Amino acid sequence: FLVIKYKLKGLWIGITMAATMGLSDLISSHIFKIYFMRLRPCMDDRWLGKINLLVGCPHGYSFTSSHAANNMSVWFFMMLLFAPYLKQAKYFILLFPCMVGYSQIYVGVHYPIDVTCGLILGACCGGVMHYLYQKFLPKAHQINF
Repeated sequence: FLVIKYKLKGLWIGITMAATMGLSDLISSHIFKIYFMRLRPCMDDRWLGKINLLVGCPHGYSFTSSHAANNMSVWFFMMLLFAPYLKQAKYFILLFPCMVGYSQIYVGVHYPIDVTCGLILGACCGGVMHYLYQKFLPKAHQINF
């Protein structure tokens, strides 16, 4: 959609969105999870029988939620990018990554703090990438509102 509507500018947005998600996933999956090595609730013997696991228990560690971080990074980047166009509705789109994060708790694969920190990490990555997009991409390749 972005490429069809905005042509080359849309391509640059898509490239930046992919880099934004890559950055949040790198930090979440390959730095935080390795450093903290926190077991998922579905893998922790203390929680067995107390959680209602609705999906298979994923392998790997829990802190931070990569689903929450990756979704928030892209949505936050887009919110900042289209903020002049969206006006007050811009905050509404942040419900989507929050719902993804909540679903991770609901199905029993993450603790609430994993999701909260994932959302914060994602917002930071989205903000940093938006700053880099504005600062280093030539104005001719950016969307102007």
